[in-house]
Amino acid sequence: MTLVNVGDQVVLAVQVRDGQYHLKPLHAQIRSWPPSEHGLLVGEASWIAVLAGQDWATVEVEIDSRTGVPAGLSETWDMVTERTLITNDSPDLAISDPYTAPQHVLVTPEYSYRVRVHCRDRGLEQSERYLIQLWPDEPMAGERLLVGPDGLATDLRG
Repeated sequence: MTLVNVGDQVVLAVQVRDGQYHLKPLHAQIRSWPPSEHGLLVGEASWIAVLAGQDWATVEVEIDSRTGVPAGLSETWDMVTERTLITNDSPDLAISDPYTAPQHVLVTPEYSYRVRVHCRDRGLEQSERYLIQLWPDEPMAGERLLVGPDGLATDLRG
């Protein structure tokens, strides 16, 4: 298991199962499955599922855990969205597929985080890639689409 602290930038190999991987406090329960606003993320206040382009794969996920808002957006990503994640006083967030124990753990000492998820080449074997940036911030309602949507999101949203 990989432990990621605030201020770390690491690249992780993350398992995708049934077309998704999760970012959630270690003990959070997923009780319902709301619709995706933009075709990249699904979630509620205390959990996020990233919708991958492959059903069963290992994808590269870069984690950029920060103390403040990142400067600007890179033009190299196909789609970028952000939303709030509430940690419910849990000091750690798990990154894992829906069915197994956490593969990676992010140390999150704050209560509320803004999570910005970038994707490139969703659905293309060997090149599907993600960047997740997170930083402490006040909660915001809903999800913001910053770049995109990509082709897969367009197909998912119909």
